[in-house]
Amino acid sequence: MGDRNLREAFSRAGLPLKVVATSNQFSRYVTTDAFLFDIRDLKCGKNENRQTFIMHIGKGNKISVVATDAKRKQAIMKVSEPERQIIRKYPVFDNATNKWKQFRDVTVTPSEERWFLLGEDERHLFVAQLPSGATTVSEAHRLLRPQSLKNARVGKDFRRQGEWFFVEVDKKTNARLSEYFSRATSGSTEKERKLPDSFSYSANSPVGTSGGRPHIAAHVLSRSARDTFVMGSVSHPDHKTIHFSSWMRVSRNAEVINNPFKGVQWID
Repeated sequence: MGDRNLREAFSRAGLPLKVVATSNQFSRYVTTDAFLFDIRDLKCGKNENRQTFIMHIGKGNKISVVATDAKRKQAIMKVSEPERQIIRKYPVFDNATNKWKQFRDVTVTPSEERWFLLGEDERHLFVAQLPSGATTVSEAHRLLRPQSLKNARVGKDFRRQGEWFFVEVDKKTNARLSEYFSRATSGSTEKERKLPDSFSYSANSPVGTSGGRPHIAAHVLSRSARDTFVMGSVSHPDHKTIHFSSWMRVSRNAEVINNPFKGVQWID
């Protein structure tokens, strides 16, 4: 797709897109023929900013929008490109010499085909790389679910906030976690507050590691990144706060996480 067709496809999904001709227009520190994509706050009025997708198509790359969903304000984008170098040159102050020096690094993007779900989610724009190709937005949503929730019912079997999924635990597990919570918060000595099964407790803490602004839960019990449970409120600046009166198991979506400067610079 060319610039015009891409803008028209984004427009059909109700999404703002700005296409820049050169990598230096995308970022003054970058030189590349690679595909580049980001979400930026751009001025749309005298005192107003608007989140906008910004894209550098690059040279010889094939970028297409394979599906749009105007109701959801979301779309699927397919990117095909050969191996590319992304060269960054930017100034760094050297305290030892008290002078500015130019720092240079090179990232190589492999030849591959990538699929992205992008659009609007509650209060903000987002982009997530899919684990495989999809032809509809609904299919992309299913691909992003954790494996254990592939056939689950939205709102009945799980709740979601951004990239995080929450599933209510069974009564036996809830009772055990509630006992751990009581012990962690009411014990008068460190020994009394120490939890069994390698669990640890924290209040007003991230539900997991996602690389962006964290989703904060009122109460977190965990013993590993893959064995985390939350209760109470879960909040994030870009999402509606959700509340849980019992313990919920936390799972991250199946989004592909690449080098943060591998063509796509912003992932929520």
